[in-house]
Amino acid sequence: MRDPSPWCPRFAEGPGTLADRLARAIAEDIGQGLLPRGTRLPAHRSLAADLSTSVVTVGRAYTLLEQRGLARGEHGRGTFVMGPGPGGGGGPWATPDTDSGTMANGLADLSLNLPPVLLNRQDFARAVATLAETDALPDPASYPPCAGSTELRRSASLWLTQQRPTAPADGLLITNGALQAVAIAFTLAAEPGRPVVTEAVTFPGAIVAAGNLGRPLLGATMDEEGMVPDSLDAILTRHPGALVYVTPVLHNPTGATMSEARRLAILAVARKHQAQVVEDDAYAILRGDRTPTLYHLDPDRVWYVNSFSKPLSALLRLGVLVAPRGREAEATRGIQGSTWTAAPLPSAILNLWLNDGTADRTAIAMRADATARMDLIRSTFPGLVSPEYRAFHVWLPLPEPRAERICRWALAEGISLTPPLAPVVDANLAMGLRLCLGAPSRPALARALATLKGLLDREEHAAAAIL
Repeated sequence: MRDPSPWCPRFAEGPGTLADRLARAIAEDIGQGLLPRGTRLPAHRSLAADLSTSVVTVGRAYTLLEQRGLARGEHGRGTFVMGPGPGGGGGPWATPDTDSGTMANGLADLSLNLPPVLLNRQDFARAVATLAETDALPDPASYPPCAGSTELRRSASLWLTQQRPTAPADGLLITNGALQAVAIAFTLAAEPGRPVVTEAVTFPGAIVAAGNLGRPLLGATMDEEGMVPDSLDAILTRHPGALVYVTPVLHNPTGATMSEARRLAILAVARKHQAQVVEDDAYAILRGDRTPTLYHLDPDRVWYVNSFSKPLSALLRLGVLVAPRGREAEATRGIQGSTWTAAPLPSAILNLWLNDGTADRTAIAMRADATARMDLIRSTFPGLVSPEYRAFHVWLPLPEPRAERICRWALAEGISLTPPLAPVVDANLAMGLRLCLGAPSRPALARALATLKGLLDREEHAAAAIL
């Protein structure tokens, strides 16, 4: 029988849902030392009964605590306190609008590649109010066209080509995030069961999408510009009919960016083997990249993917897909067969922001914010990234045992990192830790990076002592 939890249940005073107030009450007591690290929190049902609330409310509160690194659920055992961190004190309870990735102990969640919250709930509320006032809300009695409304497609195409001059101007389809566009391209770009050739480490979502479609993943060797053409050539020789998935700009997770010569070389290999190429261009707007897209260089072979989540807001969850010339109808059916259409209300909000200047201002602010976060990286990890590098993720090359060890130690300090194997296709070719920098406030990020640097230094000293 489990020992009872020592915590006296209560809701915190002030605004917020019951789940917010419950999570805030627990966070406050953790910060005051009333709930030390390792304390088991009450079981969901007993806490719900004590507070005359629902089990769902308790579950949501515990999830908020886990997201901020204050608690951790263990299957079959319960939920346990993880904070406060080594500096002591609970710190302020950050609301999602102000600091979605900051934990109450002042450290941060660096596990998800989210942009900073520059468009908050109030901005979304004002957008909906404007749509209502101008009679521009979507018709609740119908769906937009599967490819997105004509007006949104036109606005999105104009805005993308202003931000990314060689992005395709025609044939743009609206999807529910870039990942849906990737999944549709994976479905249509090669015969069922054929492999996907990608970088040795790649976007974890693409790994999941390929697995869901029953497509094996093959990792190509990488260098400072990303995928190496000779490695791709060797893999396609052994696996005819495979498709290629590549991120030429600010590769996720390594940040590599291809020169135009490298892009032409990759396309030449694909052309030699008659392979289709899926180009993930989701990070190019953050960098302000002017190098030609793969689609621009070979529109008959390349499936082009981009995102509005990265340069604007994760809440939009909208992306674009442009199929190779002549295959737009197939791609549209792919959207129809999965979600029928992109979500109507976010689509209407996006169309408003693309036309009223909000998207322009936000993209500029995103680039400035990314530059400031890179300054934190350079001051904490000198030499890790080049002076021109600007993104919300960086890569720490580490062998698997060290990466796993640092990830585990970081969690014990209240810092959540991407699991080391999540982006890995071939661990023999590349291994390390991805640090996602966008969600926490910059002060919280600075503290988290300093803590990570300390963990890495400690681990290096321990390894040297053993040797």
